[in-house]
This record gives sequence, C-alpha cells and structure tokens, in this order.
Amino acid sequence: MLKPWVLGLVNTEVGSRTLYDNLAIAILDYLEKKMWNNPAKAHRKIKSSIILFCLYLVIFNLILGCSQKDAIKQASDDSCPYLPEKKITKEHKALFAILKDRKWGFIDPTGKVVIEPQFNYALGFIGQRAAFKGSNGKWGFIDSTGKVVVEPQFNFIGRFFEQRAAFKGSNGKWGFINSTGKVIVEPQFDKVNNFFREGKAAVQVGDKWGFVDSSGKIVIKPQFDQVRSFSEQRAAVRNRDWHGWGFIDPQGFMFVYPSFAFVRPFSEGSAAFSRYGKRGYIDRNGEIIIELPDGVEPGYSFSEGRAIVWEKNPGFQGLLYLIGEKMEDVNVRNKSFAGVIDKQGREIVPIKWNGFSYISDFSECLAIVSSKGKYGIIDRNGAIVVEPKFDRIGSVAEGFSEGLATVTVNNKQGFINTRGEIVIEPKFDQVKKFSGGLATVRVEKDGKWGAIDRWGNMVIEPQFPHKLNFYNGLARVTIDEKIGYIDRTGKFVWSPTK
Repeated sequence: MLKPWVLGLVNTEVGSRTLYDNLAIAILDYLEKKMWNNPAKAHRKIKSSIILFCLYLVIFNLILGCSQKDAIKQASDDSCPYLPEKKITKEHKALFAILKDRKWGFIDPTGKVVIEPQFNYALGFIGQRAAFKGSNGKWGFIDSTGKVVVEPQFNFIGRFFEQRAAFKGSNGKWGFINSTGKVIVEPQFDKVNNFFREGKAAVQVGDKWGFVDSSGKIVIKPQFDQVRSFSEQRAAVRNRDWHGWGFIDPQGFMFVYPSFAFVRPFSEGSAAFSRYGKRGYIDRNGEIIIELPDGVEPGYSFSEGRAIVWEKNPGFQGLLYLIGEKMEDVNVRNKSFAGVIDKQGREIVPIKWNGFSYISDFSECLAIVSSKGKYGIIDRNGAIVVEPKFDRIGSVAEGFSEGLATVTVNNKQGFINTRGEIVIEPKFDQVKKFSGGLATVRVEKDGKWGAIDRWGNMVIEPQFPHKLNFYNGLARVTIDEKIGYIDRTGKFVWSPTK
C-alpha cells in the first residue's frame, strides 16, 4: 500500500527510478516488518521520513547541478588559452597615396590632400616615413608633412622589419637603413636577407654568410655556406663539408652540433628534425624530446601546443582511399595521412588510412581537416567540432577570422561559425575573410566585388573590378587605371584619378 505512493513521490521529485526506487523499497520493507502491528503509525513515520529524504535529494541535486554548470562553464572559458587578446591600439593619422596628373601625393582618411601630388612614384607610409622615387630614379624618404628627410640616393629599398630595411647602394652592395631613413649599415655586403629577426639579419660577403645586429655591427662573422633567420635565439647554419645542419646562438656559438639532414625553425621551444633515419622534434639544446615512429614524418612547427605529423606510405588501402581525395590537399610533399601530437609526443589525432588527409595548423584552438574530399573542423583535443561535409572551409592562411570562416558548397561560398552552422548562405562566387566587420565578396554577374556585414547584408554593392582591402577605414580601388578610395559604406572619399 505504501510502496506505490513512495515510488511516485521519489520519481516526481528526483526523476531517477533505478537508484532511488530500490532504496525506497528497501526502507519500506524494513519499516513494515518492524511496524507490522501498527500500520497507521508506520504510515505516518514513513511518510514524514520519505518527504525529508526527498527534500535532501532535491537540494543535493540542485547543488550538484550548479557545480557541474560552473565546471562546464569554467572548462568552456578556459578550454582555449590561445584566443587573441583584445588590445587597445593607439590610433595614428593614416595617409593614403594618390595619383593625380601622373604625380603621387597623399590624402588623410577624409579625403583631404595632405601632401600635394609631386613625386614620380611613392610607397605607403611606414610609421612617419614614406619612400619616394626622385627624378634621378633613386629612392629617398619624406615625412608626414611631405618634407624630404632623406634625399633620393638608393637604387632599391626593401620592406621594413623591426624598424630596419635593406637597400642597394650605388656601388651595387647592400646595406641597411632605419625607419627615419638613416643609414645604419653602409652598403658593403654582396647579399642580405631583406629583414631583421630577433635583432639580427643575415649578410653575405663573398660566398659566406654571417649576421649583423640592429646597429650594423657584424656580430657573427661570415663563415657559413647557408644560414636561416634566428628563431627563439637559435639560427640554423650549414657548411658543405659538414654532415648536416646545426644551430648557433646569438653569439655565434655552435649550440647544436651540425648533424641534421632536415630542420625547421624553432617554435614553442622545439624544432622538427630528420637525422640518421630518425624523425621528430628537438629542444633548443639539440636533445631529442619526441621521436616519431618509422614512416611518420613531422609537419611544420608546433602551434598552440600541437604539431601536425604525416604518414609517409599509407599502403594499398591508403592509396585506394586517396582516389576520393582532392590531391592538392594531400600535402605538397606527397604525404598521405595526417595526425596531431602534443608536446609530450602523445597522439591526439591518430594517423589512420581512413582518417584525415589534411589538417591545417591550429588557430584559436581549431584546425581545418579534410576527409574523403570534404572539409570539417576539429578542436585541439581531436574532437570533431564540425563533421567533414563542406567542399571547402577557409584556407590554410585564413581559417577563422572574427569567429567566421569561409565555406564552399556546390561551388558557392558563404560563412560558418565555430560550431559549423551556416550563418551566411553560400551564394557568392568568391569571398574573403572578415576584417573589421566587413567581408569582400564577388558575384557572378559582371564578376564585380562588393562587401557584406556579419549578417550577410550587402553594405557595398558589387561594382569594383578588384577585391577590397580595407586599411584604417579606407579601401583602395582601381578603375580604368585610375586610383580612388572608398570608405566602409562604399562612398568615395577620393574619386579615381591618374
């Protein structure tokens, strides 16, 4: 008589039949045996006891549920430690190069002329300096007012890295200038790497390479046949009579003995290597920290605590599987199937002949994968976030931007979010990643480019022959060899001129 009432109460309050029903039945059996001679009293005691018991269970479950929700939320918040920090950048006055009457000048973001068109050719500003070409065919520098701060005297100027740029002097040799245009390294080298990394740049004298520091001083004398840029205080170097690549430190000391047939730059404390038939990853002291199994090769460097590895020979079954794959995605070095390892060498995504033929580098804890010609997304734990079902997702270089990635379905492109949900229907012939809340798109009609917002609304109607790249609020457009600028609404702030 009592059991149905108690079971109903327990099930209503708690909702878990197996555990709580058995417990209630055991209590009832015990109490009814003890109080068989006074059923009414037994009924009252049991009823009050069960109510208290159920209240306890309800409170316990509420506390447990809240704790689990907090734990889940915390795990979600902390699951990706590699999300980019939101930095507040100091705004600076941007200037944009214009062409009028075949002379170059500069405007501000409102379209106001700041530097009158007067130069034969000019490049964009880097900091407070812009390179221009003088009437003598040489390159010099102007400041943001248009004043010539470095007279045109250089035959060639490279891009700036770490406030330094390579230039070619009238003697045919190479040197370096700083961002003000001041010569810090006189032209004296036969060749140079066009950029500084970690305060050093590679230079060549004769057929040997060494390094200079940012002040122009030779800190590692030219002595190597081949060198690579510094990365995490190590640079790979090689000579013809050596057995392979080694690594030097910033003082030129041979920190890792030259014995590697293949090395990659250091990233996150390790570098991929191949030596004496072994492959894997070494630390900055040259010690092997991960040795890969036979037939497995390292991909690129570690990114967000993960590295891509490849199976070299998938065998007959693997080759059959590849028939259904897009061959350009199998990897340019003819690798077959991809997996993922962590910094301890543990297998996060196993390499399988029916697994992934392509895995991108991780970005914001997500990676794009390909299986049987379709693309999906995994997280850094190897879990599938989006099943491989799309014809294409983003690209190796782009991936997700502002929480959205390009996706291709039936040769049309749109956007998905990080859960794989289509948020902008694939209806465009070509799209580029979002930047500043806008993405440039191309439509089949006339093949013109426009721009959409994050909701897919056409903010700038397709009308331009080239894709739009916005920088500091403006995008440069070229129409019939004329150069103009539009703002983020598509309005011209400078009508095309030449």
